[in-house]
Amino acid sequence: MPSLYYSFYKTVGTKKVHFVLLDTDTVRWGRDKTQLDWFKRQLQSSQGDWIIVIGHHPIYSTGYHGVWSSTRGMYENIRPLLEKYKVALYICGHDHSLQHLQKSRSHVVDYVISGSGSKSDSTDSDAQEYVRSRGIKSVMFYPDHGFVGFEITEAQVRVAYIDTYGRIIYSFTKGNPRAV
Repeated sequence: MPSLYYSFYKTVGTKKVHFVLLDTDTVRWGRDKTQLDWFKRQLQSSQGDWIIVIGHHPIYSTGYHGVWSSTRGMYENIRPLLEKYKVALYICGHDHSLQHLQKSRSHVVDYVISGSGSKSDSTDSDAQEYVRSRGIKSVMFYPDHGFVGFEITEAQVRVAYIDTYGRIIYSFTKGNPRAV
């Protein structure tokens, strides 16, 4: 890692994918104005056809860490920018499960949680109610070990959730929200 937060571009065919990586330890509590300003500038000036943001902590989760106290700063500081600048995916871990969440009405950002590589947890009823109250749909929750793989083309990204035996247990394909 070149820094605690940074970005880079990768070319896929004729399209550029802008990856923005955050240090969510400080952002989730709203204590890092420098990083938040940097993040806004990254999104505002992005030359990417696609934008994908990666951080450790979730914005939404139906897992153990999905309660308001853990996600509040991410929800208040990061989420509005993801939607405004049409970020395709927000990828994170922290909760020890595999999850796919979406906003019910304005389906711009897909929230991908892949935190069960070494430990697994079950869902949390308070967190489930919290995400529902925010208009978020928990499309998939897998409480066991696994990981997530991505395949990006010029027109779409395919996200595959894979268990410890190498089986795809769930997948989805998404078009680019910035192309609309």
